[in-house]
Amino acid sequence: EGNRQDAALLSVDGLPKFTITLDGKRLRTPAGQNFVVPSEELAFAVAAEWDAQTEFITPAQMPLMTLACTAIDQTAYDKETTIQNILKYLPNDTTSYLVDPDEDRVLARKQKEHWDKLRVWSAKILGDEPAVIIGAVLIGKGGKLPHSKEVYEGAERFVRSLDIWSLTALQCATVEAKSFLVGLGLTKQYLSAEKAIGAARVEEEFQIGIWGCVEGQHDYDRLNCNIQMRSASFLLSCTQAWKKNFE
Repeated sequence: EGNRQDAALLSVDGLPKFTITLDGKRLRTPAGQNFVVPSEELAFAVAAEWDAQTEFITPAQMPLMTLACTAIDQTAYDKETTIQNILKYLPNDTTSYLVDPDEDRVLARKQKEHWDKLRVWSAKILGDEPAVIIGAVLIGKGGKLPHSKEVYEGAERFVRSLDIWSLTALQCATVEAKSFLVGLGLTKQYLSAEKAIGAARVEEEFQIGIWGCVEGQHDYDRLNCNIQMRSASFLLSCTQAWKKNFE
């Protein structure tokens, strides 16, 4: 029983690709497509997720399977929707909204610790440093951050350069963090999964530090953030390593 999940090597367009067999049958995605990934490490990791299932299949316990299927079924067939879903977070990026230090010195210090270097670094990719707003009031720009034209164009140029695997991972991290910059940092390996989790949860962890952890809410959010960021990071490491080997 424990050996019924396995990874198998294929050749697609002359390149090595990997699939998974369940009880001798090739795994398919929810849309009915063949489950084929470019990384042996990713295939074995997904096979391990299947091996851990019991009588009832629990998709929530298979984050890598979910991400891979998203890339195959959705991103590959509607890349534009994925691109726009990522870019829509930039005009209101969480990391650009800063508390006034006079109002909350502790939170301001934590934001600076997790976000300042990320914004400065992002200028290398985007062509300019993203704008910031200090305090609660946002004026002008239709309720959006006053990023420069270079930032918006640089972000779109970067996102459009990605393959379906990196694009899917970027979307996962961006949505979880409500921040394009955090997703960018993880995708370019400027942020480790651990650092990305910290950057994504600055304000939440600050509030927990004050009011305590609400069981069934805050602990669930922590766990979900960990799962999403680490899964996205793993997908990136597997597929980017594969891409380097065949460029």
